[in-house]
Formats: sequence, C-alpha cells, structure tokens
Amino acid sequence: ASTSTNSQSSLDAIADEINQQIEGLVDAANTKVGGKYIFGGYSTQEAPFKFYTGRNDDLTDNEDLTTIKGELRSDINLDNVTVVKYSGDGGNLAAEISPNVSINYTVSGKEIFADTKLFETLVNVRDSILKGDYTAVQNSIGDVDEIIDTTLRTRAKVGAIMNRADNAADRLVDKSYSVTKLLSETEDIDVAKASIALASQKASYNSSL
Repeated sequence: ASTSTNSQSSLDAIADEINQQIEGLVDAANTKVGGKYIFGGYSTQEAPFKFYTGRNDDLTDNEDLTTIKGELRSDINLDNVTVVKYSGDGGNLAAEISPNVSINYTVSGKEIFADTKLFETLVNVRDSILKGDYTAVQNSIGDVDEIIDTTLRTRAKVGAIMNRADNAADRLVDKSYSVTKLLSETEDIDVAKASIALASQKASYNSSL
C-alpha cells in the first residue's frame, strides 16, 4: 500500500482487508481456554477487548476522513473499527510447580496488545491508506516491524515458560514413579505365598484344636 502506483480503489481493497484483520486480532485477543479469557490478566471472566466503529465510538467526526488531495470521504469509517479498548489488567496468572516455586503461565493483553499500541497502529495504517497517504503508510512500516519484534520476544518468553513447565512435569512424573515403587516394595505382598502361609497356619491351628 506504500507504492504510489496503486489506485485508490486498490488501496481501499487493502484497507478493507486490514479492517478484517483488526477484527480478527480482537477475536484472538479474546481467546478463552478452560472457560477463562487468557489475555485479561487477573480478570478472566469477561472479554478483555472490545472494538468500536465510527458508528458507536462516541468520537466526533471519526467516521469521516479527508484525503491528501483535500477530498472529504464522508462516513468512510462508519462501520470500520476506529477504537479498541482494553478492560483487563496487567496481571499474570501463576501456578506452583514445586514447593515455594511458581511460574507465570499467562501473558496479559496489556503487555502484548495494549502497550504495543497494536490496534491503534493498524487503525492509523488503514486510515492512511484510505486517505491515499503513501508517505504515512511507508513511515508506519517501522512501527509495525517493532510490534512484530515485541510479539516474537513474547513468544520466546512463553516458549521458555512452557519448557520449564514441561521439565517440572517430567520431574513430578519421575517422583511419582519412585514413590509408587517404594510403596509397592513396602506394602505389596506375594498373594500366592501369603495364601500358602495362611493355609499352613490354619492347618496348624486346627491340629492344635
């Protein structure tokens, strides 16, 4: 979209696709696992993200855009996403993996979506495309790259947490096997041997009687 050879109709098609991607990202940000929203921080029962369009964002004239040529595009954002709000917090849920050792197993939407200004950046990119502002689109590429880098770093952090949790699970399984074996050696009996011994004792008892 930063190439000036694109016609405005081609740019509008790209802008429509970006708008769909924004709505898709909101859906992803509201992902639930086990009946809980995973990106809401400590708030897990309500969807942490909600988007508004130019029709209901309560912002004055936000549905209108003026192109770089000075042409007013009235109501162009009437049904497009203009604002995405976060209602969660910055908390991370934690789990104890061994005595007095806990790890965070969630990443808050504040860290990965809100603080990076992901939605705000994409909305601005889309609006620049609708305005035919090639320079603004070109300048925004660096912002998008920075968001991607932040996302990759977060994914790496989550991967490290997953590896640590897997290692802890393996250790717990090993301990479980060891304890089970110890209990078996301590408590289990040879049924056949015990039955023979019981029969011998009963015979001796009867003889004594």
